[in-house]
Amino acid sequence: MGKQRLSANPLVEATARKIGLENIENTALMAGGHAHDYIGNMTWNQALSLNLSLGGQTLNLRQFADFLILLKSGKARDGKGKEIHGKELLGIYDEITSVRGHFRSERLDARFEKKDGFLKINYNHSLNGGNLKPGREENLKDFLRKDKSPGINIDDWISSATYQGLPSLQTKEGNLFYWHPRDGMVAWFLAVSVRAYLDCYGGPASSDPVLGVREAYEVGRTARNLEGKR
Repeated sequence: MGKQRLSANPLVEATARKIGLENIENTALMAGGHAHDYIGNMTWNQALSLNLSLGGQTLNLRQFADFLILLKSGKARDGKGKEIHGKELLGIYDEITSVRGHFRSERLDARFEKKDGFLKINYNHSLNGGNLKPGREENLKDFLRKDKSPGINIDDWISSATYQGLPSLQTKEGNLFYWHPRDGMVAWFLAVSVRAYLDCYGGPASSDPVLGVREAYEVGRTARNLEGKR
């Protein structure tokens, strides 16, 4: 999992141009005085395609919930096996979820569609001829099928999430706003000074300067050490 959302550098900019994305730049800043800028102003397709073209992936809903659990535990290692200080992990969790500071948000690898009479989730996408192809297409099961505002308890969501990463039917009430999946929509997580959201009702064609995407790579692999393999 990536500590940070994807930021602009020469490799990212060159890769973006190869897939038709021009003028990639950092448009948003992490909260809490962190100095890391990240890229926004990309559609859902563009964000996932860029991560994949860099040799990485975008977290699906289940992976994102597990990532938050890992951060809250204060115990994790980096891709080289080096232990990460618990304070840093909790700081990353706070930056993602805290209701304070300015707007922060990130896209997740989850797209919903109604097909054959069922609402389905598509995730674990790959690139096929320049187009996104889901690795998994499943009927949504046993999830909370109603909006909750002010919402659900974030700790209860991540600890009891369905295997697809959505809030379960028994999720306790809390302060995390939740918009349930609809046909044709995609998922992202966002936080701002007044509230935080798990939003599964986002338009895939929309973009915003503060809506980024997190870098995720297999252990020991990053965009930097993959450069010579392209």
